[in-house]
Amino acid sequence: MGPHGALEVEAELQGICEETITLLKDDLVPKAETGEPKAFYLKMQGDYFRYLAEVSGDGDRQENVDNSAKRSEERRVGKECR
Repeated sequence: MGPHGALEVEAELQGICEETITLLKDDLVPKAETGEPKAFYLKMQGDYFRYLAEVSGDGDRQENVDNSAKRSEERRVGKECR
């Protein structure tokens, strides 16, 4: 695969990650029951921020890494509160 093909794959992956993060942030996490369901969605959101960090440029990479860590912490705290 040439450089243009790799860029297309990265752009597509970035779009999928952003759509999924928006769905999780706006719909699934706020409506999830406390406990395991919410923890599941927060983990998924953190995973997608991590995927996004892997394909994003240097400027966005750290923001995505921080967002992933934040979701992991929210999930951990949520599990402790059960």
